[in-house]
Amino acid sequence: MIDVWIDRAGDQITLPGAQTHAEQTAAHDRHADTVKRWLDEFLPHWLNSGQPRVQDGRLSA
Repeated sequence: MIDVWIDRAGDQITLPGAQTHAEQTAAHDRHADTVKRWLDEFLPHWLNSGQPRVQDGRLSA
């Protein structure tokens, strides 16, 4: 998904202060697991639980 986003907004990579494609990919690789864990824990509480959760790429009750 990160590659799709970068491709669609590729013209913005040339803006001052923008990260290169390689920098964005490296940051994604570095933080993706932590963000996924945070979302998996936060969203059910924020949505007042009872919502399906994603585990190993599959929805579970």
